[in-house]
Amino acid sequence: MQPVRIIFDGSNFNATSIDLRIRDFEGLDDGLEIDERPTILTLEHYYNLRNQGWTDTNIKSFSGATGDLCTGDKTATSDFPSNSDIMVIGIVTDSNGDLVFDAGFIRGTPLGNSPAPKGHFILNPFNKDFDTALGCSGLTSKTTDKRPVAVAFHQGRVFYTTPNVQGEVGGIFYSQQLITPDREGLTFQEADPTADDINDLVDTDGGFLPTPGVGEILSLVELGNGVVVFASNGVRFVTGADGTGLTATNIKLVKTSKVGTLSASSIVEAEDSIMYFAVDGIMRATTNELGEIRVDSITQKSIQSFYINISAASRRKAVGVYIPEQRKIFWAYTDALASETPTGRGFDTFLVLDFDIQGFYKYSIGESGQTTFPEIVGLSFVKSVTAQTINTVITDLSGATVIAEDLTDVTADLETTTGQVTQLQCAVLAFDVTGYKTTFATFHDKSFTDWRGVSLDNTGIAMSSFIEYAEMDMGGATAQGQRVPSPHTKGRPIYVHTFFSTISKNLEVGGYYELPSL
Repeated sequence: MQPVRIIFDGSNFNATSIDLRIRDFEGLDDGLEIDERPTILTLEHYYNLRNQGWTDTNIKSFSGATGDLCTGDKTATSDFPSNSDIMVIGIVTDSNGDLVFDAGFIRGTPLGNSPAPKGHFILNPFNKDFDTALGCSGLTSKTTDKRPVAVAFHQGRVFYTTPNVQGEVGGIFYSQQLITPDREGLTFQEADPTADDINDLVDTDGGFLPTPGVGEILSLVELGNGVVVFASNGVRFVTGADGTGLTATNIKLVKTSKVGTLSASSIVEAEDSIMYFAVDGIMRATTNELGEIRVDSITQKSIQSFYINISAASRRKAVGVYIPEQRKIFWAYTDALASETPTGRGFDTFLVLDFDIQGFYKYSIGESGQTTFPEIVGLSFVKSVTAQTINTVITDLSGATVIAEDLTDVTADLETTTGQVTQLQCAVLAFDVTGYKTTFATFHDKSFTDWRGVSLDNTGIAMSSFIEYAEMDMGGATAQGQRVPSPHTKGRPIYVHTFFSTISKNLEVGGYYELPSL
């Protein structure tokens, strides 16, 4: 699947596929030494010469060949240019002051075995159609089903990553500066590198950053003055080479941690940090005062044993989301055995990180082993508008009150928006006699019953409620690696607040009211 740009015009969402483009800095294997000048022109070598900036006219002038170089006479009276011959060296000024091509200047200039500049042709990195670029037929295209697995936006550029392209070292594509919106797929230098006059790389150009030694890249997330690269074998940081803004001429890849992530879906941005599930704990990536990335564990001194006891498969499939208004991260995972859920992948437990109390607690949904109840298969959040109806006096354009025939003020009940509330929303597979249906679910039932009204028997699952709390270590690290202690220290009293509706229930024997409802 190609990357997609989605634009909302106020009424509709419009989706457009993004086709990436790169310059061909590799060329084709033509079986020749770098400085070898062949007497017969193969299509592979012809492609390489054109990709190095040679024109048909100057190839013929150099070699003495005639006709169509795709299908015509490919035998030189002398020889064809090598992969080290640079065409622009033969552009000279004649006696009339005109620029002309003189092959003698190239033949008389020892260039050694250094390859000539490449990159004249612009290709799709996932479908390298060499015939179309060259205008011939007979070359084998290089195609792959690999596509970018993660996308990020930073400082007016789009970053794409792919774990493996055409058997090459994996890396990160970055677009040209989005001076216009149509540049999001142009991940190449705008000036032709083989040109004689304008061929320089400039700050606003795009490109490709190789990532040798990096495992499978799972996610890209903007943080501070760069982009954090989450891979299976560690965390890297793409930033400016001098610690400032990232540009095509000022870019570097820095290794910040050996602790990689288990899954892209567990990565959550919250409170100027990025949290993610790792093998040994829940990790947090932050920036220090120098803009450097620091990664540390937030479970090591709190819920480490609890976290480790979550199965590796469940941690790998965990999904997280941050609700800003609540200042909470919700991670959903499967506490039951996969065989105990209908689809083998539904979530039945939430691990909640609450920034207000700086601690963790757990939500259990339903009960393990139930096969007729809905399954949570994904997380998101939804913003709902809160409103109230107000009886309002109607005025005319001049601001005067409108009077009815009975001399009373004209009024109307108007609905007024009072704000927005963000709620956790779960994607759910609900089961009934006809099979599975996709729907959404939120936390709103106050009867301590899960799935009431939507389970197969319509009664839901009554839950026994209790509170477990584990403090989170919110300390950080300075640029010197020194530990900053958490503002919450051991021994600090923990307060639990409970809230009830204002109406109590029936008066019981002994003069006590039964417990009020939540």
